[in-house]
Amino acid sequence: MSQLDWVYSPNCKIPEGQSLPAGIKRYAAVVSYDGSAFCGFQKQKHSPSVQQELERALSSVADEELIVSCAGRTDTAVHASHQVIHFDSSAERSGRNWLKGANSRLPDSISILWAEQVPERFHARFSATSRTYRYVMHASSARPAVLLPGRNLGSLPAEC
Repeated sequence: MSQLDWVYSPNCKIPEGQSLPAGIKRYAAVVSYDGSAFCGFQKQKHSPSVQQELERALSSVADEELIVSCAGRTDTAVHASHQVIHFDSSAERSGRNWLKGANSRLPDSISILWAEQVPERFHARFSATSRTYRYVMHASSARPAVLLPGRNLGSLPAEC
């Protein structure tokens, strides 16, 4: 596709030489969540998702429907400590207003840690310079007191 064929869609990667439509700004946020009650990050028709909750809360703050894009999706019941998202909006809000407004509308299991307007070429997925994943597994026949309380994921052989 040539640059002349480019058409804006919310959260898209902005090609060199192109710009967001007049009045639209790009915002980024860092999100933390306990994914236990969600089918993963990405919106699903059949189950609650982190994306669905974020879009509902941020849309309420913006007073317009918003779509969020993330740096990477998580699976069912997976948590994130610093997931980066971005969204485009015609609403002008400070980072503090996005953060406070959305957090007041999010369930306790999801929190926005930081939010600010970013350059229009920023893209949560394509601008990432690194990603870190931490897998925590409990390999014991006794239940854990910290990190995974109440989450019995099965047992491993004693040799593990």
